[in-house]
Amino acid sequence: MEQESLVTQIALLAIENSATSIVVTDPVGTLLYVNPMFERMTGYKGTEVGGRPCSFLQYDPDGRREEQPGLNIVRQAMRDGRAATTRLSNYRKSGERFIVELTISPLFDNRGDVIGFVGVQQDITERVRGEQAVLENAVSQATMDMLREIFGDFNHELRHPLSRIGVATHLVRKFTEAGKAEQALDVTRNIDHEIGIMRVMLDRFSHLQKLYGRKRHEPRRVAITDILESEITIFQGRHSNITLETDFDPDVPQLWLDVDEIGLMTRELLDNMTVHNTNAVKRVRVSLDCTRDTVFVRFTNNGPPIAEDNVQHLFRPFFRGDRSRTADATRVGLGLSLAARIAEIHSGRLYLETTNHQGSTFTVELPVEMPTMDASASSETQSNIALLTQEIAKLVADSD
Repeated sequence: MEQESLVTQIALLAIENSATSIVVTDPVGTLLYVNPMFERMTGYKGTEVGGRPCSFLQYDPDGRREEQPGLNIVRQAMRDGRAATTRLSNYRKSGERFIVELTISPLFDNRGDVIGFVGVQQDITERVRGEQAVLENAVSQATMDMLREIFGDFNHELRHPLSRIGVATHLVRKFTEAGKAEQALDVTRNIDHEIGIMRVMLDRFSHLQKLYGRKRHEPRRVAITDILESEITIFQGRHSNITLETDFDPDVPQLWLDVDEIGLMTRELLDNMTVHNTNAVKRVRVSLDCTRDTVFVRFTNNGPPIAEDNVQHLFRPFFRGDRSRTADATRVGLGLSLAARIAEIHSGRLYLETTNHQGSTFTVELPVEMPTMDASASSETQSNIALLTQEIAKLVADSD
């Protein structure tokens, strides 16, 4: 007993003198205990926060609370009675915003029931700023390299309609001088067509340039099913000759999405599924399903297979493969590039899953939770937390 008492005293001293903020809550997150480091980190005294929910730290000075992906990680872990590590933005008593790496671990009684949680948090504000600076520099360089490549392709592609317009303008002048008004009018229509192609190219290029210039998007938690159904309804209204089927898993959770961008991605993929389909009867199938961490959106058509030589270039800006397979001459080869970039901005990816004589399937993968950088604690931190959790569990059990 004397040895156990000594261990308990040492554990309490370790918690009280820890350089890390430590809190103990009940099973629903109500604060029961905070150590002195928590008081120094947040500016709140223990007497001010006892009995309050931990979530009060996420409210800004105006009383507004920003929804954060990390909060869902914490909530789910508490519901499941398991440990979890994530990042959260909190506010000090002074109103200053700071970022913490939080690890929560459950406390169990002798029967194995969860009686509370211990939370260990470190202020990583400066570390995150440094990471963001490094990331932004790397992204900026990669973005500039990509934009230079895209601009070179754009400059090359723009020469084609410009050259054709130049020839057509010369023909209009010749026909007009010869009094051949009907032929001059036909050529003028061709000029209008080429101008239309250039407008499409400029519009798509401008959008792609903006997407590559963005390091992040402005998401909100929405049902992707609603976005898909809306775009499919509009698409069917414009293409009544195409058979479109859907197969949506009703259990797919809401995702962190930019609604406008996901809508554009859907339009581009639906468009791609049909414009390259030369079959007399065109069919498109859109399916939606998920695992615990990932949502899969699949777009499948019944068109001819994509040539093997073209597969590796599909997502390159302005790549159009076999142009004889494309009935619409206004296609400029930017649709898949736009769709792929939108998936990347959402921390997902777009890829060609299959292509054969039964058709082709493009798959979009999107994360269920918006990822946070470096969400896992170091092994040393995890080990220390595990030992600390055991000691706190003993103290809580003894207090009962």
